[in-house]
Amino acid sequence: MPESLIAKETDPELNRKSFILIKTIWSVLIILSLTFVINIFVQTENILRYSLILLLLWSVSMPLLYLIKKGYVYRSALVYIFFLLAMIFAFSWTGGGIKGHGIKILPIVVLFAGLTMGKKEIWFCGVIAALGGLALVLADRFHLLPVTEPLGESSIVHWIDVFTCVFLLCYLENLSVERLREALAKSQKELAMRERSEKMLAMKNEKLTEIAFLQSHQVRRPVATLLGLINLIKLEDPADPINMEVIPKIEVVTKELDLVIHDIVIKTAEAETMFKDMPT
Repeated sequence: MPESLIAKETDPELNRKSFILIKTIWSVLIILSLTFVINIFVQTENILRYSLILLLLWSVSMPLLYLIKKGYVYRSALVYIFFLLAMIFAFSWTGGGIKGHGIKILPIVVLFAGLTMGKKEIWFCGVIAALGGLALVLADRFHLLPVTEPLGESSIVHWIDVFTCVFLLCYLENLSVERLREALAKSQKELAMRERSEKMLAMKNEKLTEIAFLQSHQVRRPVATLLGLINLIKLEDPADPINMEVIPKIEVVTKELDLVIHDIVIKTAEAETMFKDMPT
């Protein structure tokens, strides 16, 4: 089994990111595909352009989906995000520059980076997005762009592109909220386990305190009594009347000591049970 796949199966966080990445790629793929299919019918003069975009989207997305299932989550996310950024800037260069419709999806891709990789990546992609936009502005300023106005200036085209961005934003925000809810639920569960652990630890400490008290006081008293009684026994004269008086008392004290030891054994077993039941 590949090492990446083993890591995916043993790391819940990686498995969760894999699930989110697959859902996000499919959502981007389906929504953008619908958008460009509609644009093909609305802007028949740009059919080759939109067909090329669709071909690139599907050609890159499908192999990456396969690699994600194999466990290559982070690298697949990185490749897909840079692919989307490259697509945006390349087609914006030939589709109106910073004014082009494709540039509208740039913030969505940056959000996608943060959702699937992390906070460092979202800042990294944010800087790239900002610098790429600035490059388009400078290219427009120095008349380097082949097309300076967005392709398809009708209101329906604007609505389609805006709707696409809004729908993708809503979808990604929904995934973000799900992640926050999962994190909150996990935190609450960990807090509950910690409170339970602290409560059980306090009960265990109480039991250990009781055991220490029994050992230092309850055991010491009958032991001291036994030692005193033993000193009273007349070993040289077993028939001495003092022996007949002391021996029954030794029996009483011995039984008392046995009860104390039995109580200690019970409390020790209770403390050990609490220790085993404590959450790890």
